[in-house]
Amino acid sequence: MLEKIKGINRALLELVMGILFLGIIIQIAGFFLAEAPLKFSIAMWLGIAAAIASAVHMYVSLDRALSMGAGAYGAATKSAMIRYFCWALFLGIMMATKVLNPVHGFIGLLTLKVAAYLQPFTHRFCNFIFQETDPIPEAIPWEDER
Repeated sequence: MLEKIKGINRALLELVMGILFLGIIIQIAGFFLAEAPLKFSIAMWLGIAAAIASAVHMYVSLDRALSMGAGAYGAATKSAMIRYFCWALFLGIMMATKVLNPVHGFIGLLTLKVAAYLQPFTHRFCNFIFQETDPIPEAIPWEDER
């Protein structure tokens, strides 16, 4: 199983781990602070699921756009607009149904942004789990020195 997990793109794995870690922390805090803990949990975890889906979509679309060449900018912009439209649709459905609080869903969505800042910590954690070390960076030799 560990080898299968290692096969996933490392940056995507670390981002998803950061999202889930934040979700657990927010869940613990929300359990004590929210007026309706069950509704808070459902809305927040739906937002986290949307954040993970956004991270996977971002990975796939950027990988596709980087292999395009000339049309890469347009493809990356189009995929970002699709992601933001899905976020707005997700929050709009929450607002229209009035069953769940859209602020709690938005908190779940924001874990994607915060998890990006936690990446150095999740990177060290993944290195610990996989028992790996980062390579020592070396200077690139100049053209005339070869």
